[in-house]
Amino acid sequence: MVEYEEFHAVSSLQGWQVDRLRLADPATWPAEWTAIAVREPGRLPLTPLPPPRPLSISLTEALTRRRTDRRPRREPVAVQELADLLGWSLGLREQPGAPPGSRRHYPSAGARFPLDCHVLPLNVADVARSAAVYSPFDNALLTFGDPVRERDVELLLGFGVDEPPRVVLLLSASMKRTTCKYGNRGYRYALIEAGHVMQNLYLASTALDLPFAAVGGFSDIDARRLVDGLETDEIPLYCAVVP
Repeated sequence: MVEYEEFHAVSSLQGWQVDRLRLADPATWPAEWTAIAVREPGRLPLTPLPPPRPLSISLTEALTRRRTDRRPRREPVAVQELADLLGWSLGLREQPGAPPGSRRHYPSAGARFPLDCHVLPLNVADVARSAAVYSPFDNALLTFGDPVRERDVELLLGFGVDEPPRVVLLLSASMKRTTCKYGNRGYRYALIEAGHVMQNLYLASTALDLPFAAVGGFSDIDARRLVDGLETDEIPLYCAVVP
């Protein structure tokens, strides 16, 4: 059995397990199955972002125009553009009667929301070049790392330092948020969720006329180094750049 088949087998469910999850009374679920994870800033600085603006093109046009664009640009990304991109891709979509944070612009198995989006703002107007994570509850960047160097990005992506991307986005999953309920199956769900978010990022960047490119081939050890220190079970899954 090859390795991907072993992973598939380990994360498989049988009919009785599906029934147990489907038929269980939600009133009997433990709190870790229902509580929405919130990153508490503590002493870490928050950089508030402006509210996202309405997107001005139709879904049909965004789907038609969507493409990967790696051509480098030199002008800084406006903080409003970054707020629009993050807000419409990962932000909250509150509804009356729904628990806070349980409705977002992408689906998540069991509303566990294991994903976080780490932001490396190398060239964003009025934003410090420090590693941060997007907080949808605050619509802000939670700064947790040292200033980002071009060398860090080169190690992560293999890009030359002469033309580093203006923004790097790194989607990671805090696995205990989903494995507490779904076991090994939660890893599959986190991968699926990362795909949902990446498509949102592509469509929002298209509407904003921002170049955008997903990156699957990145250095995992350097990605772990960049997100280290927040949650110990955090696994980098997917990367993207705004050139």
